[in-house]
Amino acid sequence: MNTEVFSSAIRALKINKARTVLTMLGVIIGVFAVIALVAVVKGVENNITGQFDKLGSNLLLIAPGRTKMNQDPAISYTNNKFVYDHVELIRKYASDYIAGVVPNIRANATAKYKAKSIYASLGGTTHDALEIVNFKLKSGRFFNPMEENTGAKVVIIGPEVKNELFSDENPLDKEITVENKKFLVIGVLDAEGFGSDDRIIMPYTTIEDVMGITQLSGISAKVKDNVDLDQAVKAVSIALLEDLKPDDFTI
Repeated sequence: MNTEVFSSAIRALKINKARTVLTMLGVIIGVFAVIALVAVVKGVENNITGQFDKLGSNLLLIAPGRTKMNQDPAISYTNNKFVYDHVELIRKYASDYIAGVVPNIRANATAKYKAKSIYASLGGTTHDALEIVNFKLKSGRFFNPMEENTGAKVVIIGPEVKNELFSDENPLDKEITVENKKFLVIGVLDAEGFGSDDRIIMPYTTIEDVMGITQLSGISAKVKDNVDLDQAVKAVSIALLEDLKPDDFTI
């Protein structure tokens, strides 16, 4: 019985060759489209997962203000009360839960080298940021505590900044201009993607002086290994409440 059915099917396929070819083509295209779609979705998923892995699963990001559902998010920054003293509060009162804490000051400015320029994202932090946030150096070094304390005009540049300003030239020990001031390039960051390769990082004391910024854009705190994340969040909250109100920050 099965042999007869199979033979009948073969005869039908031979009779309608054009329809057979089109059917097979449709099946092949359909299967290929599904495989391609799955591959693209998986690639996007892996990329996003990789970017969050770079931040670190034990990193707390503390932002100024608390935005309500019907409120403009910019309001939280308008009422920003974050200053470096709040980093010290976390370091002092949450040290049993937090391995390290760093400030983050963000701004934008045009960086220049000879005839080339790029509109870059400026970031101000402390010398131990490499241990807290997963920055990776491709070449050179990070700034040290003395350079931080003195507000030295030294910078670490992202790969996009390096490519735009220096092309194939080695940027280390070269000077770039930001806000009409000269900065010595001491390091180059490894590529990360996700819109973060156009950064220029400098000591927070330097960006405060150059840009006239006194408030922090945020604080990053690294939770100790084997410490419950919720307990760490609670400890950081209690530390900040020494000087701030509950609506003054979001973790």
